[in-house]
Formats: sequence, structure tokens, C-alpha cells
Amino acid sequence: MSPVLLFIVNDPGFFLSHRLPVAIGAQAAGYRVHVASMPGQAVDTIIKAGFEHQELPLSRSGRNPVAEVRLIFAIWKLLWRLKPDV
Repeated sequence: MSPVLLFIVNDPGFFLSHRLPVAIGAQAAGYRVHVASMPGQAVDTIIKAGFEHQELPLSRSGRNPVAEVRLIFAIWKLLWRLKPDV
């Protein structure tokens, strides 16, 4: 089974502009690369690049405590399910 690398970013466009080379290198080294982010236009590009996308209920403002607790729970569930190596 391939090792799993998980990127958690609030904006999928940020992943493409700042982390894409790292993800490509990890994929070439045999990692299954997952990107967890809020929905956005860049998600299609992430999937077409061969990475798996996981949607998270992220907010850019972070001002709603209930939403933040939901986010923490969603990340915990994602980590439990994927069991990333890195």
C-alpha cells in the first residue's frame, strides 16, 4: 500500500500556486496525494493533476465558533479515515 500525504489548505488555488511542485514530487516518489480544502474553481485542476480532493467546511473568516468546531471534527474524521503518513 502506498504512503499517504495529506495537504490541508483553505483555498485550493493556494495549493496550486504554492504546493503543487511538492505534491508532484511526492506523487513521483510513490505517495498517494490528497488535498483537503474548501470548494473552488481550482479543485478540477487538482483532480486532473492526479490528486485526490477532500472537501472541508472551511471558512476564510473563522468568526463562527460553531463552524470552527465542525471543521475540527471534519479534519479529525478525515485524518482517521485516511491515516496519512505525512
